[in-house]
Amino acid sequence: MTGPLQAKPSLQGKHPAVPRKDTLERTAAALRRPSAAALLRRAPISLVNDPDAEVEETEKELKMPHRSKSVRNRLLEFAGLYKFVVDTLVKRRLTDEAARAKVDHHYYLLTPEVARGATVRFKIRGGQVSFDSPSFKNTKFMINDEYLAVILLMKVRRDPFFLWLLALFSGGALAPAVWDGLAGGGRLDGAPDVRRGEAANDAASALATRVGACKLSLGGRVVATAEVLVHLCLFHGIDAPAAVATVCIKEIEAGCEDAVYPYGQDPRLCSEKGNPSATAVALSSIPAGYRMAWPVSSIGPRVRLFDRPPREQGSVLLASACVWRVAAPDMAALAARESEAGGGEGGQSAEVLIEMPAVEVFGLVCERGREGAGFPFTYFYESTAFFSFRKRHFPDFIMPKTMVDASGCDSLDLAQRSLLLWNALYIDG
Repeated sequence: MTGPLQAKPSLQGKHPAVPRKDTLERTAAALRRPSAAALLRRAPISLVNDPDAEVEETEKELKMPHRSKSVRNRLLEFAGLYKFVVDTLVKRRLTDEAARAKVDHHYYLLTPEVARGATVRFKIRGGQVSFDSPSFKNTKFMINDEYLAVILLMKVRRDPFFLWLLALFSGGALAPAVWDGLAGGGRLDGAPDVRRGEAANDAASALATRVGACKLSLGGRVVATAEVLVHLCLFHGIDAPAAVATVCIKEIEAGCEDAVYPYGQDPRLCSEKGNPSATAVALSSIPAGYRMAWPVSSIGPRVRLFDRPPREQGSVLLASACVWRVAAPDMAALAARESEAGGGEGGQSAEVLIEMPAVEVFGLVCERGREGAGFPFTYFYESTAFFSFRKRHFPDFIMPKTMVDASGCDSLDLAQRSLLLWNALYIDG
């Protein structure tokens, strides 16, 4: 492969579809160390005069605003995600428990076979570098530009597995700090044991049950338990203010019977349409199950949202919010896509989703200093399984790029009922 390379459109914000399952499995199978004779038979591949734009684009795809500024650390994170995905794919094909336990692709095995015998030359930082048979290496022998050479080679070849993995990484995905990669279960650092092979949403369901929004407060005191109906935006037939959510009180806390409904005198949100009360309206006077309005800022419990599992080293607190409910993946759409792809693509998507249990959150308030951090879950909305949420959460289909775009506020008093997807494993509460 010779001659100048043509710059390709950026993958940022345009994550490619998950490659077909058979493509991924062929890629995993190809990660075997070839014999010396096979290496001698391979003709060298030379990539000459790689345009600066191609290198710059790839470096941007490896960078997230809230991640380490160290290029070395970002490359190691990419290699970690790569190893996690390959180990998991191989383990899922094995039925013998002992064989599964032995699966552990070291760095040299992770190097794509096409890189062996290849010469990769490209320009970076004003000069040209060259690598013969570039490979991923143990951190003790790691060279940043050599890691980059492997990634550039696979990207220029438009390898579907690497394009998908790079897009997943640039969207915020990271390998868990601890995993066993087995289809039947495992433990992610900082998360409860999840029988991931039984149901993709076990972790999300457990989180929604434990800390799902259901408590209403006034003046800092919890006064009632309620069902929160974030999806109902109309109140008495008109759009409610964004800082208000619809609720149905289930039970008033003992001693709070005289707590006052906060919108009893508001002509739009009063309990009787267009008839605000002249006096205070006690919560106990409102019939059970009656729809009421409540400030989003006074709904709880609130949880903390991170860019990765909270107990993982380097995790960053991005925002706080309320968990509403499990975001169930559209398995019918996945099945249809699998059928269209000949039985591969949708199945692989389902495997990936097992590692990404999603919940819907609302009332998001960005942490101060994190306004410019990238919104880490764009890839959820780009996937077949969660694409339907894109229209529900963003009617104009404009995706948030940063945390301030996603939340719109950095003060609890301004919290709104707008919904977002978040990985349940990245929530602490």
